[in-house]
Amino acid sequence: MNSTNVVEPKSYQELARAARSFGLKPRTVDCRSVEELTPALAALRREPPDGLVVSGNPLFLDFGAQVAGAVDSMRRPAIFPYREYHAHGVLMSYGPSGKDNMCRVAGYVDRILKGAKPAELPIEQSTKLDLVIDMRIARAMGITVAAPPMEIVILVGLQGSGKSSFRRSRFDATHVVVSKDNFRSNRRPARR
Repeated sequence: MNSTNVVEPKSYQELARAARSFGLKPRTVDCRSVEELTPALAALRREPPDGLVVSGNPLFLDFGAQVAGAVDSMRRPAIFPYREYHAHGVLMSYGPSGKDNMCRVAGYVDRILKGAKPAELPIEQSTKLDLVIDMRIARAMGITVAAPPMEIVILVGLQGSGKSSFRRSRFDATHVVVSKDNFRSNRRPARR
């Protein structure tokens, strides 16, 4: 965590309280700058914890490959705050959608450029949180995920545009198909 960031110490307090309620002993490794990153990761390697919660510090995202590599070398389960870390091969992430947040930022910029006063704009909180678990890494670590995460794929397009062929080639082996064409109450499937 970065103790100089206003948000992180408060987040850590909440996390520590929750951890203690489960009988866990939380500890923190402070990393306030790029210069402190390598020593912080080395300290974690010397005394690896049973599991890690990586904070949302932008520094960690900027050096995601280095952080993910250090966590991987410890062979400990870890949860990261953004799905972007999965590009570096992490086990799990849970947090706001970076893509969704960037779209919101663009909306703010648009409103400001159109004359809105920044102080009068509402502060928005992320409503979309992504839980991503890399099942290959979980299996490699010997971790059993109780129920696989559910995924919904919705294909929308013109009739004859190749939706069914695409579905058959990509999703039939892993997903259940729900189609209005298959409903018993569908009286005229040919009209769809």
